[in-house]
Amino acid sequence: MKKQFHKKIVSFALLLLSITFVNAQNFTVNGINYKVISSTVPYTVEVAVHTQFTGNALIASTVSNGALTYSVTSIGDSAFWYFPGLTSVTIPTSVTSIGDYAFFACNGLTSLTIPNSVTSIGINAFAFCNRLTSVTIPNSVTSIGEGAFYNCYGLTSVTIPTSVTSIRGFENCYGLTSVTIPTSVTSIESNAFNGCSGLTSVTIPSSVTSIGYYAFAFCNRLTSVTIPTSVTSIGKSAFTGCTGLTSVTVNQSYPLLIGLKTFDYAYTAILYVPTGSLVKYRAAQEWKKFTKILEIPVNGLQDDSISHFSISPNPATDNVTITLTESVAGTVSIIDLAGSVLVTKSISETSTNISTANLVSGVYVVKIESTKGVSVKKLVVE
Repeated sequence: MKKQFHKKIVSFALLLLSITFVNAQNFTVNGINYKVISSTVPYTVEVAVHTQFTGNALIASTVSNGALTYSVTSIGDSAFWYFPGLTSVTIPTSVTSIGDYAFFACNGLTSLTIPNSVTSIGINAFAFCNRLTSVTIPNSVTSIGEGAFYNCYGLTSVTIPTSVTSIRGFENCYGLTSVTIPTSVTSIESNAFNGCSGLTSVTIPSSVTSIGYYAFAFCNRLTSVTIPTSVTSIGKSAFTGCTGLTSVTVNQSYPLLIGLKTFDYAYTAILYVPTGSLVKYRAAQEWKKFTKILEIPVNGLQDDSISHFSISPNPATDNVTITLTESVAGTVSIIDLAGSVLVTKSISETSTNISTANLVSGVYVVKIESTKGVSVKKLVVE
């Protein structure tokens, strides 16, 4: 009997110690729950799971509990899961990671600034935050998790930082009209921009080597896309449902082996291929599905470093503006693919407007000749 009573006392004491330990590992400061990650030097905590939250989440860079002061280094998984009453969040520069589902379905958030200390954004971290209209992703971020901004359809533009080498996480952001992909990116992951039906243009830099399956699927307002020579693989259905495509330009002389239905529902677009490769593309799997394939002198359309310039808009309808990085004296010409010069205009300023109203729909070459050399770019007229 005494032994049983003694066992019960010991068990109760252990339970108390356990409760004390748990309480010591979790505490609340100014309405924010924290969980101890390291109880030895350096003392660190993460923002822990909440059962309810409304208003502004003001996360401090350091918090104290008892005699110890902790540095807040992360926002934990599901910390603010599904709190539509959360209207704003302040993330301190001590935070280096934002966990999976950290702000999932917090659709009261309208803007977000991620500090230049954060290196990773977790899976579905801001998914269904559909009132977010702007987000700043700093150059410190090297990893963006799958579905990180899924269904954030309030976003209209996003700039990917140059620290990122692979892109994912913007599925169904149909409010996006433009995206800037830096030259640091080597991989556009599967579903990266799937369902971004508001996208009207995207430039794939020559650093990209792979485009994953469904990467741009159902981006039905995209009108043109150019696949650079650096790309060695394109996944299944990468551009399926891009019904607005009028031109697809590939710079590979030998057709890539691409996944099934890569351009499904977009095969009515004109496929432009390098001179001398027409027969190969007409025989190649998937590529041969394009109803119209034309050859263009792709090597002649590569931008050189003599005189950089830009064309806007491109594709164009009635007018284009040629903008140079510096003032030069010379001429700008628009040339068709047969080599005929259709428009010639003198230039002496950094910006020149040219009418394209009389040009038929198709691909042209814009050529600038100046005292600094010759430079060319491709122009699409719709």
